[in-house]
Amino acid sequence: MPQRPGYNGGMSKILMTILALLALTTTSGVLLAASAPPLAPRFQSWLDMVDAIAGKEEKEVFLRLDNDRDRDAFVAIFWRQRDPSPGTPENEYQLEIARRFDHVNRRFGGGAGPGWKTDLGRYYMILGEPRSVERFDEHPELFPVQVWHYAGDPASGLPGHFDLTFFRPRGGGAWRLYDPGTDGPGALLQAGSASLGGDPAALLARIARIAPTLAGPAQSMLPNEGGGDGRAPLQSSILLGRIAESPTRRIGPGYAVDFPGYKSFVGVESSARYVPCSGLAALTWEPRLAGALAVVSLKPRSLTLAREEEGGEHSLHLRLTVNVRDGERLVYQQVKDFRLSFAADRVAALQRSGIVVHDAFPLVPGRYQVTAFAANVDSREFSYFDRELAVPEIGALGGGPALGTPLIGFRSAPQDDVLFYAYRFLDRKLYLDPEASFGMEETPVLAASAAGIDRALWEAGRLELEVTGSSERAPLRRLRQVPLRDQPFAAALAVILPLANEAFPPDYYRVVLRLRDGNGRIAAEAEGRFTVSPAPSVAHPVEGYKAFSERFPAQFAWIRAGQYESLERFAQAEREYAEALARERGLAEARVPYARLLNRQGKPGAALAVLEPLRGNARAAFDYHALRGAALFALERTDEALADLEAARRLYDSDTRVLNLIGHARLKRGEEDEALRAFTASLALKPDQPDIAALAARLRAAGR
Repeated sequence: MPQRPGYNGGMSKILMTILALLALTTTSGVLLAASAPPLAPRFQSWLDMVDAIAGKEEKEVFLRLDNDRDRDAFVAIFWRQRDPSPGTPENEYQLEIARRFDHVNRRFGGGAGPGWKTDLGRYYMILGEPRSVERFDEHPELFPVQVWHYAGDPASGLPGHFDLTFFRPRGGGAWRLYDPGTDGPGALLQAGSASLGGDPAALLARIARIAPTLAGPAQSMLPNEGGGDGRAPLQSSILLGRIAESPTRRIGPGYAVDFPGYKSFVGVESSARYVPCSGLAALTWEPRLAGALAVVSLKPRSLTLAREEEGGEHSLHLRLTVNVRDGERLVYQQVKDFRLSFAADRVAALQRSGIVVHDAFPLVPGRYQVTAFAANVDSREFSYFDRELAVPEIGALGGGPALGTPLIGFRSAPQDDVLFYAYRFLDRKLYLDPEASFGMEETPVLAASAAGIDRALWEAGRLELEVTGSSERAPLRRLRQVPLRDQPFAAALAVILPLANEAFPPDYYRVVLRLRDGNGRIAAEAEGRFTVSPAPSVAHPVEGYKAFSERFPAQFAWIRAGQYESLERFAQAEREYAEALARERGLAEARVPYARLLNRQGKPGAALAVLEPLRGNARAAFDYHALRGAALFALERTDEALADLEAARRLYDSDTRVLNLIGHARLKRGEEDEALRAFTASLALKPDQPDIAALAARLRAAGR
């Protein structure tokens, strides 16, 4: 195929690669949309408006959403990510994009389609109003040409000054972006270029004679970059890619990619800004606990602190929500608030080091998806991550020994209180940054834990720690053995081991922890990672964590019971509820779910025994009477059941289960009118009850 005069073949290959990537960005949404239901007009209009400024991942995620609530939430977060002044009521960037969209559709729309789809419209949407425009419409030897002069924003990856040139090929039709590398100076000339033999320098010289100020933009998008030979410098082609990327350069796709995971946490009305974070979800075994412990750490990459009116202090209120799911089933959820205050002179250091919040909770055996969502309550910022976490069966449950996640902290310290919190192992606490990054003069500290240890393994077994670097030029490998007998015997063991006297040059390191039996066989294996930077030390975050009181063994058994119940492993749930109450008879919060489970399992007598200590407890009065009434009804002690059920209704008259049981109890006593009233009240609250509706209909028919 003959080349157009002025065509730069080598440059074209580079540029076409870039343009192919850009084309993928702009067409991916169309391909996805072809197989999805049509968007509501307001969402299609929004997608049109942001076509030039949204990234590929943002469009793909938006087009995969299947309901308007999620679309509204995504749009709100999209704009929040781009708000240049989050503390003000208006989002100036959003208003500017809406203005640009209106402008391009009025100014550049027409026969070529909507203005935002044209080259003029697309670059105006990205860059806004040019600093000045130079037109070359009256030169008979040139096709119509206009040059937009811009002052670029270096923070967006753009040069301080650059030019965009648009022309009308063959003198008519839509304006098209001129690229010096693929088009060349000959594309701007109406006639006579063939006589110059395709010589770029000669073509550029002709343009310089016709319109001297066009010669520079005809060779390069960057002022003073051309050498006069008519060949475009590489920087011009690179600039096109940077312009296309500039709207998302400071955004990052993380918030969009993660949106399907955190969308249920964010409200549509209270739009929020996504802040990337470092996160860790790990498995540990604590010698004082009967089961596994999950630990979660979340460290936002940036912080917005609130300033207190009095005293000049700054504060941070983070609300951490942790969900544990087995497929679609929610196994466990907990929400905790972390409120921290800082003197004004600590803020600068705090911004450098950051803040990490830790949480810990027991977790029963299974394979889970752990989701952590931290909301900055004052600034409406949020961070999110999810991880897979597997908890093995051990010991009497049928499994062998197991290792927890190797944890690498930046220091450890003795603890002499009776509380329990994340990363505490017996009488020591590990201080941990989920980024696991250290300076060359720092000493990483390893915490290793194991469970399912019998006496034979304890007497002859050992922990083996292997640390290897990733450098191929200077491979590093360190190996250390720790006999299990160095620790007091227990079914679960924990070791905190400073990696002192070890020289770790800057590198990425892999840590492999192995549990070996007396014959050297590997009984369990786990791994972790850490990084050493060239700096002598790195800043480590301030920690926030919540502590359990000395009641924690009973509370942990109660939590495990609820998890087993969610997994429909009812025998284990009963065992854990019984364990919680055996450890602390006064743990009232465990009695209600335990009694409810016993009723479901057809054990009403046992449910009555569990409920009895709640008699007279005002905070548990409704549940006490409702569950006691259900147990008595199952035992056919109808009159006693009705007394408790009516007491529950007087406390709260909108529980359909109580109303339905009252109806059935009234029927047993032959009180059909009163039964119908109870069923009618239940159906008014929840119409979708076919069995109750049919029963009420029969009672109405019988009463006629």
